[in-house]
Amino acid sequence: PRGGPSDPAELRYGLYRADGRAKPAAATVRAAFTGSVPASFNNGFERGAGRRGPPAAWRQHGARNFRVAWDTRVRRSGRASARLASAGGHATGPGAISVLVPEPPTPGARYVVTAWGRGAGAIGRSRLVLAWYDASGRELVRATSAPLLAGGSWGRLVARGTAPADAAYARVRLESERSRGTVWFDDVALGRRR
Repeated sequence: PRGGPSDPAELRYGLYRADGRAKPAAATVRAAFTGSVPASFNNGFERGAGRRGPPAAWRQHGARNFRVAWDTRVRRSGRASARLASAGGHATGPGAISVLVPEPPTPGARYVVTAWGRGAGAIGRSRLVLAWYDASGRELVRATSAPLLAGGSWGRLVARGTAPADAAYARVRLESERSRGTVWFDDVALGRRR
């Protein structure tokens, strides 16, 4: 009979497959009970949205004279990174990509977000931001990393902050401001601090 245990449509529910292997949702539920935030937002830039435009799940905004791309040639780990490049001349404002944090913030909880960045001819400020917003979309507060140091090697960026009481959601931003040259970002990680 339809709806019974032999119905194939019913087999997609649950956290484990019939053979005992965990489904991807099992890791998310486990993370919720251990206090970590699931990194299900393409944090290693392994998924692209084609050669042009930001990596999958991330959106571009800010200065018009920036080009954002999913880059499979330069990476810290995995198979790709996110590339922000000045499209000629000196960018006047911040070019950025951002992604919605996959879980609602817990008011008063302390969060830390890390990422790795690398510049080539990058003059300006490249940094990592964790920003909280209210239900109307107004930015409440942000935690910002120190700027990426000049040089061609990968450097770690860290931002720490506490979610305000009226935060409805948070976004992670990777920014390059008043820059010339190219910056790559990879391996974004988000978690709660004890």
